[in-house]
Amino acid sequence: MASFVDVWAKKKGVWSGLPDTVKDMMTLGSNRLYHEWMTPWLEEPTRHDLAALNLPVLLFKGTETLPSMHRVCEIMQDSLPNCRYVEIDGAGHMSPFTHAKVALPEMIEFLSAIKE
Repeated sequence: MASFVDVWAKKKGVWSGLPDTVKDMMTLGSNRLYHEWMTPWLEEPTRHDLAALNLPVLLFKGTETLPSMHRVCEIMQDSLPNCRYVEIDGAGHMSPFTHAKVALPEMIEFLSAIKE
C-alpha cells in the first residue's frame, strides 16, 4: 500500500505520515481496489450511463492530482446529475486521507443533507 499511496499522492512518504487507523482502513479495503481498478477496463461507461445515475455523489478532486484524474473528474462532474464537487487546494489524488481536516466536514455536511 505504501507505494500505491505515494504514487497516487505524487509525494514520497505520504503513506508513512498517515495515522495507523487510516493505514489499517486502507489496507482492509485494498483488495477492493483491484476490482474497482479493473472494472473500467472491462466495461466502458459513457456520459449517458453516468447521467442515468440518480443518486447523490460527493466528488473530491485535489488540485495536485494526477493529470488524467483532472479530466476524469471534469467528465464526472459534468455528467452526474446530482454531483457535489469539492476541490481541495494542494491535495493529490488521496485528498480525503491526506487532507481529512478539509474533507471530513464536507462529508459530514453531504451525508447530513442526504439524511434530511
